Amino acid sequence: MATDHHAADSPALSTPTSVRELKDVVRAAAFGLRHAATQGAYRGLQRPERAYALASVLDLFEIRWAEQDPEVLDELLRCCRVLLTPDAAACDGGPLPAVELER
Repeated sequence: MATDHHAADSPALSTPTSVRELKDVVRAAAFGLRHAATQGAYRGLQRPERAYALASVLDLFEIRWAEQDPEVLDELLRCCRVLLTPDAAACDGGPLPAVELER
């Protein structure tokens, strides 16, 4: 029988301080997406709504944190850290696919 795991069961996520710090990573990534989309709109970026939509998804993960599996949260945090890293390829040492923004 499969055991139902929740984020609160993970030792790394069990203390309020560490959960708050981890949620701050997600909040910062969402803020960064919104900021980049706003700045991009001034430079002629078409379709900034994609960045806003992803930021909204990150907001929902942050709000519903306790309902997520630890594996999902680990991947979420990895992705958020990539979003926050100026040199994204340096985040985990591997190359990342280039992303072209529509102009």
